Amino acid sequence: TSQQQAVELYERAVALDPQFALAYAKLAYVHIQIRDNSIDRTPERLARARAAAERALRLAPALPEAHNALGRYFLSLPQPPIDSAEAAFRAAERLQPNDADVMGFLARVLEIRDRWDDALALLQKAAELDPRSPWTHSRLAVAYFVRHDASSAMDPLARWIAVNPDEPTPYMWRATATF
Repeated sequence: TSQQQAVELYERAVALDPQFALAYAKLAYVHIQIRDNSIDRTPERLARARAAAERALRLAPALPEAHNALGRYFLSLPQPPIDSAEAAFRAAERLQPNDADVMGFLARVLEIRDRWDDALALLQKAAELDPRSPWTHSRLAVAYFVRHDASSAMDPLARWIAVNPDEPTPYMWRATATF
């Protein structure tokens, strides 16, 4: 798969330069994606993600992607330590305040904490910063649906369709909301 190829390339990059913190952070991201996409849900996959994220942080404590990687690792755990995930994403946010990706994951933490209004505000800002992110638009639509505001969900669904017209999920959600 392309994700496995990414793992191989990042592993090759850190073998060539063991001080390449960003490559370690990106390696952690890919391990987490592989796990979250149910390709490999083994404890070893999570361990590899954690090791890469922690190595990135040791090498570059001021690297926002390293904090983001650690936060993503925490969210991927079967029982995520929400305080630890939030702390990691808040650190990434302080280092890179206009990162839509970090905002989206921080919003996920706020959703878990049942702070949907705060999550919605972050997702709206993330969608402004990265209008081509289908993930952000899907999270924004979910936040509106949870608030029982299907009419407001239509705009993020339309944007999701515009950037990813072959994905069936937003069409199904839009159809469901019209009933």
